[in-house]
This record gives sequence, C-alpha cells and structure tokens, in this order.
Amino acid sequence: MSREQERKVIEEVTLFLQEQGYTIKNAYDGEEYMEKADVLAAINNKDMDTILDWAMASDGGSISFNSPSGGRFAIHMIYGNSPEEVIYDISASNENELTKGTSLVNARIEDTLESMSAAPTL
Repeated sequence: MSREQERKVIEEVTLFLQEQGYTIKNAYDGEEYMEKADVLAAINNKDMDTILDWAMASDGGSISFNSPSGGRFAIHMIYGNSPEEVIYDISASNENELTKGTSLVNARIEDTLESMSAAPTL
C-alpha cells in the first residue's frame, strides 16, 4: 500500500467523523502530541493536511476526537499495512462510544476502499 492510499483512508475517515459531529481534539505522531494551538489553527483554517502530516510523521500515530455526546474517541494508525489495516485500533471513553465510532469508521473504510478499487489505473 502506498503512503498516498494510507493517507486517503485516514483522511476520508477523519472527514466522515467530523461530518457526523465528531471534533478533532488532538493528533499524535507516535512520539508527541501536536500543540493545542496548532490543532485549533488547523481546524479553524479547515487545514486537514497539517493534522494528517503530524499524525503520519512516523511509523504510527493517532487522531483523537470529542464525540457528539461528549465522550472521547481515537483512531490509531500503523503505516505500511494493507488499506484495511492502516487503522489498527480504536479506543473510546466507554462502550457506547466505541461501538458507534467503530461502526462509522468501518463503514467509511469500506466505502473508501470500494472507490479506490473502482478508480482507473494507468
């Protein structure tokens, strides 16, 4: 899997979660968290690239969200896997958050993989 395909999956999942009312809380590059002011600036400027760049700066990373109901939710990534496995784990503040968030993530991954496989190749 190319880094571009991994990025596409993560970007689509992140954007979809935001459409469902989740808000980005933080990004982690496997070593340190993105500065809160930088996260807020990226969100205010609708600059997803900055957040994705941070979360993809090393071999693994995470993006954390606040859920619409006030809970916490996070996707954890490891790079170099298949598209289905780039998001290797999901964590949440409680079982309900985990169930709902996992369902959303899995649905968006499936849709993204279908659209990627339907794209013409050279």
